This record gives sequence, C-alpha cells and structure tokens, in this order.
Amino acid sequence: MEYFQNLQGSLFKLTRGEYDFILDIIREENPVIDETSIDTYTKDDFLNEVYMAEKRYQSLVAVLRSKKNIIL
Repeated sequence: MEYFQNLQGSLFKLTRGEYDFILDIIREENPVIDETSIDTYTKDDFLNEVYMAEKRYQSLVAVLRSKKNIIL
C-alpha cells in the first residue's frame, strides 16, 4: 500500500477494489433512505399540530423565507 504524507495526516492511495470495498462497508452501516417512503409535511399538518392561526403562519413563512431564521 502506498501512502502520501500530508500536513493534516496521511492519505493512502487506494485501488478501485479497495475503494469499492470501503464504500460497501459504509453503505451497510448507513443505508440510503428511500425518499418515496417519507411523507410530505404540509401546511395543514403544521396548523393541526400548533396553536396558530393561518394568517400568523403566512407571516412566519414570509419571515423565514427572507431572514432564513426564526425563534419560536
């Protein structure tokens, strides 16, 4: 195995087979979540779970879109 010295540590040169093997191990530990199984969280879902009027919700959405941050 060949390696290269780096100021932040060592970098190892991998063959394609070694790289694929490492990726397979990572994928087994961290499987990709199928996006079709995730339900969309809608405005109606939000309003049913909080004590907020729709007008206030629209105001918060506008603030969030412009400032990118809100404190509830």
